[in-house]
Amino acid sequence: MSKILKTFRARLAFWIAMSALGILLATGFAVFVSVRTALQEKQDETLLEITRTELESVGGKEIGDPLEIGINDESILVWNEATGKIVLERGLVSLRSAKRTVRKRLFTRLYRHGHTYRALYYPYEDNGVRNIALCIESMAPMQSTLRSIVFRMLLIGMLGAGATCLLAWKLAVRLTQPLHEIARQTASIHMADLSLRLPQLTEDEELVDVTEGINGMLARLESLFEGQAQFIADAAHELRSPLANLRTTAEVALRRQDPKTHQRALQITVAEVERLTRLTESLLTLSLADAGALVQERVAVDIAQVITESAEAIRARAEEAGVKIELQTEPLSIRGDQLRLQQVFDNLLDNAVRYSLSGGSVRIRIERKGDRADIYIEDEGPGISEANLPHMFERLWRADTARARVTGGFGLGLSIVKAIVEAHGGIVSVRSTVGKGTAVQIRFPLADLTTPH
Repeated sequence: MSKILKTFRARLAFWIAMSALGILLATGFAVFVSVRTALQEKQDETLLEITRTELESVGGKEIGDPLEIGINDESILVWNEATGKIVLERGLVSLRSAKRTVRKRLFTRLYRHGHTYRALYYPYEDNGVRNIALCIESMAPMQSTLRSIVFRMLLIGMLGAGATCLLAWKLAVRLTQPLHEIARQTASIHMADLSLRLPQLTEDEELVDVTEGINGMLARLESLFEGQAQFIADAAHELRSPLANLRTTAEVALRRQDPKTHQRALQITVAEVERLTRLTESLLTLSLADAGALVQERVAVDIAQVITESAEAIRARAEEAGVKIELQTEPLSIRGDQLRLQQVFDNLLDNAVRYSLSGGSVRIRIERKGDRADIYIEDEGPGISEANLPHMFERLWRADTARARVTGGFGLGLSIVKAIVEAHGGIVSVRSTVGKGTAVQIRFPLADLTTPH
């Protein structure tokens, strides 16, 4: 059975057929019980009428000899309740052994000589004398009628069952055809072309949801693979420049035997290796973010202390560049990885100082807003155009098309910031005005210090 029902279509047809057959069986049983009850009631009415007719014919006389009423179909026995004396006995079936005392009219069954009879015990009074009449009628005609009805119902039921199974299969095929078509068209979509989308094959709400869900998944996959391909291309581009510099420097050093040239080559090599190391570490950080393994621990961290440490670490370079650091904090705790949080504010403050003009300032402010900590980092740099703002957190994206700045960098800093903030359940956003500066806002949920971790 499990092999037969291994497909959804077969199981759907099976359960439709079983449900229909169950309803058919229940309906047939109800009809049979209804017909049997109606025939029984009709026989009881007939039996009561026969009993009353026979009692009227007695007319107060005592009859002791049995007389034939019918051919083994009906018999009647009447006796005095007090004395047990027979008042009337007719028919071919002896009922004397079935005498019993009853207080009210009673319909029941009697079995005599392998036959089943419908029996009526009928107590009554005649001239102040209480008698009991027992009248029986054979149930063979009714049973024959019921057997005929059952046979016809079984025949019709078998035909109905066959038709039900056939219709159930056709209905299952029709209902599952859109699913088969969706599966076929989905299988035809390959990684080489994720731009294809499934058409709406039906107006059924459930299948429309399935189609839209698959198309949404395809759109996300297309975006993901396009971003991955672009990321790989950009990473290769970033790696190519320092590798080319290393090769050129090594070739020059090999051609010349001048110690100064060798020393200069080693200095360039160290600088390029450091650049490659920073790029590799950044790529590794983003890889951990994609794998959901960026945050290694979650402990209570005073975010004000983390920001203060980052600000103090960069203050000397800021003063050298003529940039003032303004810090306004209050102790607020969040749960997270302190090293990763330090990385966020090191990157943001590095960018803020790097792009601020001499004589400007970088303002850092922490505020409590309900159950969250809001952090603002504002600079007075050249600002970012509205067209470039949506791309600020894209990996390896930089506003200049030449992909090089005097200030350096790989275009990964803000991507790392966004990944770390979101891994801590936070939100980061940027607003900027060209010629006035840029403001970064971060929102972290505050730590519930009553919950053990």
